[in-house]
Amino acid sequence: MTKLISLSLGLTIGILLFSQIAFELSYEKCYPDAERLALARELFIDSKSGKIVGDDGDNYDYTLFAPVAAALAENLPEQIESATCIYPDNAWNLYNVLYFIGVALFVMLLVVTCVVIRAWRIANENPVKSIKSE
Repeated sequence: MTKLISLSLGLTIGILLFSQIAFELSYEKCYPDAERLALARELFIDSKSGKIVGDDGDNYDYTLFAPVAAALAENLPEQIESATCIYPDNAWNLYNVLYFIGVALFVMLLVVTCVVIRAWRIANENPVKSIKSE
C-alpha cells in the first residue's frame, strides 16, 4: 500500500512539475511575434537602509510605476513600438480597498445571520417540553 501511495504521489508531482515547465516556456506563444515581447522589471534599493529589495531571487520587482511604459516608448522610439502598463497606480489601491470592504461586509452578514438563526431557535423553543424532559 505504501509503494502505491508513493508511486501515485511521485507521478502527480512529476506531472505538475512538467506542466509548470511547459507553461513557463510557452505562455507568450499565443501572441503574434512573441519573440518581440519584453517585460520591464526594476531593481529597487531602499534609500534608508541601502539594501536591495525585490520579490524574487534576482532582487527584481515586477511592479513598475504607471508612467514607466509611456516614458520608455517616448525615449526609445526605435526599439519600442508600443508600451502599456497592466496595473495603473490608482487601480491597485482601489482594488485592495474594495476587497477589504467586501470581506468585511461578508463577515458581518455571516455573524448577523448566525445571531438571527440562534435567536429564532430560542424564540421557537417549547419551554413546556424542555421542562418535562428534565
